[in-house]
Amino acid sequence: MRLDFVTDERGSGTEKYRNVMPNIFKFDGDKLVIAYGKTWVKQRVLKDKEDYEGRPTGFKSTKENGLTIEIMKSCNLFDQD
Repeated sequence: MRLDFVTDERGSGTEKYRNVMPNIFKFDGDKLVIAYGKTWVKQRVLKDKEDYEGRPTGFKSTKENGLTIEIMKSCNLFDQD
């Protein structure tokens, strides 16, 4: 599944824009796994079946692809009575 990190609006006047860091994510049991690179791209309207450059295609980090993999698990902090 896809997930995008988006910056606040930048620039001024008619030159306002947002940056996007394309990501992918999956659920692995009770964990949320997110993979993202280090490249921000300018946000734009994507055409049908088009995607942002730099979106990861897998969940393995190597020296060559430079991906960051984050694994998150619920801590049940808010499930208390």
